[in-house]
Amino acid sequence: MRYLLLTLLLLSPLTAQGLPFRQAHERLAFANHLFCSADYLRAAEEYAALPAQDSTLFFRSLCLLHLDNIDSALIVVRQLQNNLFKAEFYRNMARLSFNSAHPEKMHSLLNTNAPESLHHEFIPLNCVYKFMQHGYAEKNNENNTGPVLFHEFMKSQTKAMERARYSPMLAAGLSAVLPGLGKIYTRSYEEGAFGFILTGLFTYLTIENFKHHHTARGWITGVSATLFYGGTIYGSYKQAIITTAKEEDAVKQQTLQFLQDNDYFLQPQMVKPPCE
Repeated sequence: MRYLLLTLLLLSPLTAQGLPFRQAHERLAFANHLFCSADYLRAAEEYAALPAQDSTLFFRSLCLLHLDNIDSALIVVRQLQNNLFKAEFYRNMARLSFNSAHPEKMHSLLNTNAPESLHHEFIPLNCVYKFMQHGYAEKNNENNTGPVLFHEFMKSQTKAMERARYSPMLAAGLSAVLPGLGKIYTRSYEEGAFGFILTGLFTYLTIENFKHHHTARGWITGVSATLFYGGTIYGSYKQAIITTAKEEDAVKQQTLQFLQDNDYFLQPQMVKPPCE
């Protein structure tokens, strides 16, 4: 008897795990817990097992968005009856679009499927998306209808993006005229000074060696001077590309942060997450 009781005690947790939820509200509470814990895959499964109500369909669609399962999320959202939930879904889709693994697809589907009543809210997002793709904010009447704060910020970001671009050919040309000058142009001051000093030093040694008829040493230092000279030209060309990429990325990250700090210039969330 003692062994039988012990066996039942050991098996009871396993048996309890396999039992279904007795009531829908228990499953809903568990699904909400998973959603708030960012366990979106399991949360989506739990919401799918609940009766099809707007609230459960809405949070299930958000889970699918977070999982980058965009097509399935759109299928679920089409079942929504309440336009408030639909609008909230597309606003959340807009918020997630820049961090998505498929931003182009999500952005395209957002503009294609979102209700026309929301299109004016997405003007700043469309402007930023084009800025992230092309590096400038388009100057047209549509973008000017956005918030003044956003419009002024995007003008400053466009100028910052222009300042972030360095011409590889100009950098190489400057270093061809004066070794290391192209590096200084790309703000690599130490490397520029290093290239100038070494090229100048080996050039000086080459002249002195040939002047004093040290031919072998002259050729060695001459080849070294030539290599350093060519290296500063090529290095300046590459550095312009690298510096441009880094500074452009910094401007884009600053733009995204500004967008996030202002909640993407969208209306405040009307449907609060279940964890609030």
